[in-house]
Amino acid sequence: MTEGRLSMSDGSRARYDLRGDAWRGSARGHPEVKWEQGYWYRPGQILVEDDQEFTAGVMHHLRAVGATPHEEFGAHFSQAGLPIRAFQVPGSEHIPTLVERLRAHEHGKPTPNVGPNHVFTGEYEYSGGPEEGPEPVRAGGESDVPGPVAGPPRIAVLDTGFDHAVKHLHPGLFERLEYDGDEDPVMSDGVLAYEAGHGTFIAGIIMKHSPELHIRQVRVLDPAGVGDDVTVALGLSRERGAAVINLSLGGYTHGGRPPVALAAALAQLDDSIAVVAAAGNNNSDEPFWPAAFKGVVAVGALDTTVGKLERAKFSNYGHWVDVYAPGVHVHSTYLDGMYQEPGKHLAHLTGWARWSGTSFAAPQVAAEIAKRVRDGVKARQAAHQVLGETTWLPEVGAIMIPKTDETWGVLVA
Repeated sequence: MTEGRLSMSDGSRARYDLRGDAWRGSARGHPEVKWEQGYWYRPGQILVEDDQEFTAGVMHHLRAVGATPHEEFGAHFSQAGLPIRAFQVPGSEHIPTLVERLRAHEHGKPTPNVGPNHVFTGEYEYSGGPEEGPEPVRAGGESDVPGPVAGPPRIAVLDTGFDHAVKHLHPGLFERLEYDGDEDPVMSDGVLAYEAGHGTFIAGIIMKHSPELHIRQVRVLDPAGVGDDVTVALGLSRERGAAVINLSLGGYTHGGRPPVALAAALAQLDDSIAVVAAAGNNNSDEPFWPAAFKGVVAVGALDTTVGKLERAKFSNYGHWVDVYAPGVHVHSTYLDGMYQEPGKHLAHLTGWARWSGTSFAAPQVAAEIAKRVRDGVKARQAAHQVLGETTWLPEVGAIMIPKTDETWGVLVA
């Protein structure tokens, strides 16, 4: 059983049991994932920024403990133009302790930029998965969404991959998607994986908010919602052609420092690309990556379902969160299949669902930025415009309540 500790809305530290579908992903080729010191990481893997000022000393230390270059990761980083070296470390080495040793530096010299291969997951509300929900109310029409699709792809959704069932479940969404390959969201027992349909749900939110946009769906998480610094950084590098990139995923890191590969990938992006990320669902002000990067639009969740506007009880917060958008009981496109949370009854979801989390607040902001890019505004400038037009809510911060196409329906219940 793999388990960790996550902050709950009442401030307590509750056990987060991940022995179910989320960790069946390990049988699909993932190394075992470990939780220590407040973050998840891949054991046996170290990432190093290739900087001549300190790389030689780090390399010497790694060779001394028997580390070897990770050939596959190294080839991918080289192809992407990322100045990152990856190493496979013997299992006897405790990664957090090794990272501390590698970060040691001589007086007056910079700290080596070294870290574990941190694990990132899709961010939903931990106390609940997708719930059966009626199709959003529409004024009429037979297709998912009215109107033509305009222009080239404008948003890249780096998340779980494309599921081919969308073609018949949601033809309107399918017309708007670009994707690479299919994924298998059903586990061996016939139950949907823990975050099956996460990317489909997010793409549906973008479609509802901005039906004229193309959406590129890029797999950086498996159907269990598990990815890492390597997969997300390489995904970012592949999608430099998209004006807006949505990252409804993230995690915490060793010492709270920026993840090594993601930092390099984000540094490559110019002002023609805006990145939007979910702020996380731990009711915490601890920086959550990649949302906490400067230059990334960090989106928290707003609760619009309790008769007043307030920060969702699960949403992260803090000076690094830029804006809050609706994130409770969001309606969107989903898959057709059986879903089960650990310890709960099976539920049959038939193509539509309600889901809560900062994962589903972020794409609303991303879609608004992309609409302005479509109108000729540079992506970073468009992001500043959107943030500049937010409303200030006392005790919460800047908020954005999106408008949706009247013929499509509401985003939240």
